[in-house]
Amino acid sequence: MIQNNDILARTSHLSVQSDSHKHAHHQIIIGISGEANFEIEGVGGKVDGYSGCIVPSNERHSFCGSDGNNVFLLDVGKDIIESNGLHGSTDDELCRLFDSRRYFSIDQQMHLMLFSLASEIKAYGDDPSFKPLVAELVLRSLSNRLSSNATGVEHRIHGDRLDLNVIQQYIHAHIADKIQVSELAQVCDLSASHFYQKFRDKTGISPHQYLILERIKVAKFLLGNTNKNLTDICFSLGFSSQSAFTNTFTKKVGCSPSQYRNSVR
Repeated sequence: MIQNNDILARTSHLSVQSDSHKHAHHQIIIGISGEANFEIEGVGGKVDGYSGCIVPSNERHSFCGSDGNNVFLLDVGKDIIESNGLHGSTDDELCRLFDSRRYFSIDQQMHLMLFSLASEIKAYGDDPSFKPLVAELVLRSLSNRLSSNATGVEHRIHGDRLDLNVIQQYIHAHIADKIQVSELAQVCDLSASHFYQKFRDKTGISPHQYLILERIKVAKFLLGNTNKNLTDICFSLGFSSQSAFTNTFTKKVGCSPSQYRNSVR
């Protein structure tokens, strides 16, 4: 039972059978693997490795997970934020985080952080001080991202209409999807043809080539720092097949994914 002044992080496998409940504490659910369909007070959405949802206290939510799903859960007591029960100061954005139900996307950096923290919880979760510290880290990381997306991205786009940081954030948040040049152009408020030319002038490569390099960069991190198998890495990065992933990786890096993993471990 979560008390009003508690904050805890944990991982869980959601039932593949439809379930529905509500509870007195706030909750944040973010996918690690697989996916789950959610409905929060009638508002539907999906949770997967690059998205999650915020469930304010006492709001009924229904969910149903896919086979093999795994989610990262934050259970947040109602009083801990308002009473400044966290380490350091509690800013307005953190206080407003649970004002309403919402679905959100996360970037690749946060996805990798959650993947690593899930392993740490499995290994050291018996330490009573560990889960609250992990929960606060994730809570603040998410709050900073959601605040930045709401207030900073539009300014950066219009201040520099080809901000590579904004483009990179979008790619990492949707890296498992088939990203089209038209999507990146829309992020920068440009036509597809104008975006393509400006991007090539600024970087010297095409948007598609840049996207491939970003995927290979993430693949190298996963191969060197996680135990994810090649199939999972392949599909989590938007490749259509393991052979396509292996061929692209080998062409860009000079060795196969398996050879790279062995060389850095």
